[in-house]
Amino acid sequence: AIGIARSLQFEGNGQIPIYRVDDNGELLLGGADQPDSFLREYVFKLRKVYDRLYTRRGREIAEARRHAAQRFHDDLVAEIREGHTTLGAVLNRLNEQK
Repeated sequence: AIGIARSLQFEGNGQIPIYRVDDNGELLLGGADQPDSFLREYVFKLRKVYDRLYTRRGREIAEARRHAAQRFHDDLVAEIREGHTTLGAVLNRLNEQK
C-alpha cells in the first residue's frame, strides 16, 4: 500500500494523471506505447517489483502484499470504467435533449 501511495503522490506532483483514455474514450491500461499514467506505472513497475526482491524474507513480505496491490489496481480500473460509462450515458442524454 505504501508503494502505491508513494507512486500516486510522486506522479501527482509531476502532474501525471491516474489514467488516460484514447480518442474514443476507451481506458488505456498501460501499454508500452501509451502515455504516462498511474495505470501505466503499475503495469511497468509496481506489478513487477515483487519478483525482483533479493532476499527470501523480502520476497515473503512482498508476496503477502501482492494480492492487495492487484486488488487495488483492479478496483481502480473498474471504478474508472464505471465512471466513464455513467458519464458517457449522461452526455448522450444531454446531447439528445439539444
